[in-house]
Amino acid sequence: MDQLISFFEELGLSDKETLVYKALLKRKEATLLQLARDTCLPRTTLYRLIENMIKTGICKEIPEDKSKKVQAVKPQELYFLIEKKRQKIQEIEQEFPKLQKILEQEGKDSYNNAAEVLFYRGKDGLKQMIWHELESKELLSYYYLTEVDIFGKTFAKRYREICYERGITEREIISTDDPYLTKENIVYYTKGELFKNYMFRYIPAEQLKIDHQVTIYNDVVCFFDWNTEGEIFGVEIHSKAIASLQKQIFEILWSISLKPEEALKMKVSSNNAHQKVV
Repeated sequence: MDQLISFFEELGLSDKETLVYKALLKRKEATLLQLARDTCLPRTTLYRLIENMIKTGICKEIPEDKSKKVQAVKPQELYFLIEKKRQKIQEIEQEFPKLQKILEQEGKDSYNNAAEVLFYRGKDGLKQMIWHELESKELLSYYYLTEVDIFGKTFAKRYREICYERGITEREIISTDDPYLTKENIVYYTKGELFKNYMFRYIPAEQLKIDHQVTIYNDVVCFFDWNTEGEIFGVEIHSKAIASLQKQIFEILWSISLKPEEALKMKVSSNNAHQKVV
């Protein structure tokens, strides 16, 4: 029941409307009196709920001479609500750049160029930080784990699609002890269409062990600690000077880092040597 309520809440329905829909599913059709008995809701409340549910399209009115009856749409027909939500989100996405400029103009005096440090907690907080990255044209990162590991495939796929659509260039430095350093993954990340603007290199773990993510873009430096065994948090530092220095350090490390094929060859050689010793 809780899962059903959560689903309908995401689609804009209240818990009472969910209760009514579930009651309607148990009957082929029902009068308001029957629904009042089934749901323990006042008929005055049901009038309002049913009217909204008919407008939404999750139930239908069946006109009769003696009394008004309603009927729930079949569960398989509810997919239109998801499509409606998707279309609404697409409309908001299209309008947002225009609204963002208006809002930035409104707040330009208060934001100016002052340095700022922002702290975020939990997965939702880190999702917000990652979403901020989409405001940039280039991302420089020290990478640890992936968005799939932390947020799941749906979020990671949508993030990757937006990066591709906006032409955001990404460069990442990863430790050679990364568990995803395999031949299959190298092919996936270098040949995949969504990774057209994505480049990555590896640095020997004995030289630099990367155990949390750092991302630099615009005048922002982000630190992510998504250690699943401890507290999940992140920090954004908005400072042109700090970002400039971090970008210079990144470029130095990038210049001495290994290309993926070189890193894989080193890893295989190291593993073979270790097996011989054992």
